[in-house]
Amino acid sequence: MYFSIVSTIFIVSLPIFTHGVPVSIGQQDSAIVGRNERASASTKLTIIKAAHPTGEHIVVVKDIKHLDEVMKLVPATMHKSLSKLAIIKGFAGKFTPEILDKFLSNPNVERVSQDGYMDYDSVSVQSNAPWNLVRLNIKGPILQSTPTEYKYDATAGSCADVYVIDSGINIHHDEFKHGAATRAHWGATFGEYPAGTENTDQDGHGTAMAGIIAGTTHGVAKLANVYAVKIGGKRPADKNSEDPTRANVKKAIQGLNWVMERAKENPGRRPIISMSIGTDNHLDFDKAVRAVIAQGIPVVASAGNGKENKETKEYEGVDASVRSPAHLESVITVGAINRHNVRLYRSNFGKVVDLYAPGEDVATASAVDNSASASSTGTSPAAAHVAGLVAVLSCHPHVGATVANPAAMHAKVIALSDQSKFNMNLGQVAIKADSHKRVAHLPAEIPA
Repeated sequence: MYFSIVSTIFIVSLPIFTHGVPVSIGQQDSAIVGRNERASASTKLTIIKAAHPTGEHIVVVKDIKHLDEVMKLVPATMHKSLSKLAIIKGFAGKFTPEILDKFLSNPNVERVSQDGYMDYDSVSVQSNAPWNLVRLNIKGPILQSTPTEYKYDATAGSCADVYVIDSGINIHHDEFKHGAATRAHWGATFGEYPAGTENTDQDGHGTAMAGIIAGTTHGVAKLANVYAVKIGGKRPADKNSEDPTRANVKKAIQGLNWVMERAKENPGRRPIISMSIGTDNHLDFDKAVRAVIAQGIPVVASAGNGKENKETKEYEGVDASVRSPAHLESVITVGAINRHNVRLYRSNFGKVVDLYAPGEDVATASAVDNSASASSTGTSPAAAHVAGLVAVLSCHPHVGATVANPAAMHAKVIALSDQSKFNMNLGQVAIKADSHKRVAHLPAEIPA
């Protein structure tokens, strides 16, 4: 059984804003700055550097039994400011050079890394463009003769809890209402924010992603629950800002840890993590992502929106292998295409990108008020589509049991994908021959 939504498709020409900052719009992909190397003359560790450091450091121990012992190297007066990161056997905080030196010399410490700022991978403007759901249903580009229908199974992700690790969600938006109740919930907040904004989405990015995942009108999985896991606030205008409300690796790891523990307490639900965020390759972040996947939770992540061309000031896609968590093999990594079946020029690409999904002028929910809509562009909305697709598959009566673990789900998403060729829109950018050319596909009738 399926429902269908019939809508008129409008082709809207909108500017794409490419300015932004790490906690705002993730477009600062670059090679990892440092490596965890041991000095040749001793066994002393060196600090792994981040491209955009926050001023804090993450310390990981070799064995969890030594965690408290290593934490005692920090004066007792500073313990309240430490953030324990059990998921990676570590902790984070702001340390003096003397304390850092103690960590680096301690045989029980595996590594010490700079915490780094993270990125949101899209730009939002007001618009209304429902083409994206149509494209998910069909194979090939949208034509004038293409029916404007989005067909979906009646279960529509009803057994799924999608954890949106992002800027928060406007949980009161009409898009998430289900009768007298709501399918959007506030999960957890990590970091400090201005009074009264802790449990709100001040940026709008998280609300936009949740609307694509599970909105009643704009969403893929129209009966799924979405949970806000807030790790960042409103994007600052200065991309080099050290605003403490910006998303960073430490808060992302805390969010992953919270999801893992909550999923254990709700075994009857199907948990999914949606991460339309990213940063330069980061070992600690990767370790945390692998941990939740090992527990059986699929992770969908955006491929990233490339880096700025210093001459043209435009953002150009790069190989996503430089980005966490996108480069992880066990993560479902998603790039972006437009309605004409062309890769967005800013979308990252490469072998680690599993497939592409609609990512330009995508209509969704706005955090401005409880009925407003917005448009989102980038690899963020592309990943949100696939997170919704995963929710639908998780609850499908004929498919759900066969995709009960992340590896099986990953394989199913790829097996369903539209593998007809599309325009990679490379320009002068070189691309590896093994880059995948798959587009996310959710047919009305899903084969077992």
